[in-house]
Amino acid sequence: MNSLRAFLLQLSATAYAAIVSLGLSIAIAVLLGPAGFGAYAGVVAAASFLALLQDGGLRTLMVREYTAPTAGPAPFPAGLVSLACGHVLLTTGAIVACVMLLPVSAGKAELSWAVLAFGATTLLQLGSAVLRAQGAFGRDAGWQIAVRTVSALAILAAVQLFGPLPLTVFAAWAVALLAFVPSHPALRWVRPGFALTRAPYRAAAGFFIVDLATFIYNRADILLLSLLLPDQADVGRYAAGYRLFDGALLMAAPAATVLFRKLRLAHVEPAGFARLLRRSLASAAAIGVAAALGGWLFGPALARFFFGETYAGGTGDVMQWLALALIFALPNAVLTQAAVAGGAQRLYAGAATAAACVNLGVNLATIPVFGILGAAWTTIATEAVLWLGLRRRLFG
Repeated sequence: MNSLRAFLLQLSATAYAAIVSLGLSIAIAVLLGPAGFGAYAGVVAAASFLALLQDGGLRTLMVREYTAPTAGPAPFPAGLVSLACGHVLLTTGAIVACVMLLPVSAGKAELSWAVLAFGATTLLQLGSAVLRAQGAFGRDAGWQIAVRTVSALAILAAVQLFGPLPLTVFAAWAVALLAFVPSHPALRWVRPGFALTRAPYRAAAGFFIVDLATFIYNRADILLLSLLLPDQADVGRYAAGYRLFDGALLMAAPAATVLFRKLRLAHVEPAGFARLLRRSLASAAAIGVAAALGGWLFGPALARFFFGETYAGGTGDVMQWLALALIFALPNAVLTQAAVAGGAQRLYAGAATAAACVNLGVNLATIPVFGILGAAWTTIATEAVLWLGLRRRLFG
């Protein structure tokens, strides 16, 4: 399959998923109101953190090794899917058990269902990793569309029957996704493996550290806002703006997926790898500048259009500043793919860790004083630090 066709298939699937997800998020935000949506976003952020344990870095290792196995006496691909599926099942069960044993009652059910939903998502992502690494972008795109459609309909039906509550959304989402897992073409005949094999976990450890650092600089702001701000409505307004920022990054995901495969296959030839990286980086930078300009000019209008007057002020201001972060965030997506494809995950882990430390420090300093705008400014600073670290080391 040529690169253009693969890109268009992934773009169509991702665009569809992004539009449906954004529509659901907007509906939930409007129905719950800023304070309710802030609480909902806090559960999502907590479940996203726990999802790092469910993934364990194994998915990224699978993408790399199934695309082009690392040379060595004992290549990984043969048993990676089985090991990764077993890991997800074990960690999901353990996390849900720990949540239910917490000495509090508020939020336990919501978080438990959210963990199940993220566990199912991780399993489906493992299947997608196999299909994409094999170059089966069309088949993967079809599955993405089917999963998103059914899960969205399930959530909408549940909300109509039981009301717009976070528990309703998470439970319907989890049940819908879990129904898809056994029939996924890359998972259908996989028997989960529960033996703890040291070599794959050692190889995946770097990716786990990267994912942890990435979570900190992409998601810690919601958790810190929930803890540091007395008004959960402000958290909801920030979460609404960040949801649109996430949507912009999601639209870049198809290009990143196709680019990773090309970079991984080209990494054995340094000159070709460097040319491909430079061209891709220039394109990402140009798109980032254009997107930032559009977001700065139209952010408040978009916030009012999507979320209504109760969100317009704070969400619009947040969107303007987050749009500027795209100047660095889109090139960072290219540099990230290059680091992983070229086997430089330690380099990326170092840069991501530095960015995470900056994120935590600046958020703690600015949120108590400037509120949600401090979190938005921190996002710009974090993306800039990551860009500087990756670009300097990849290009010398």
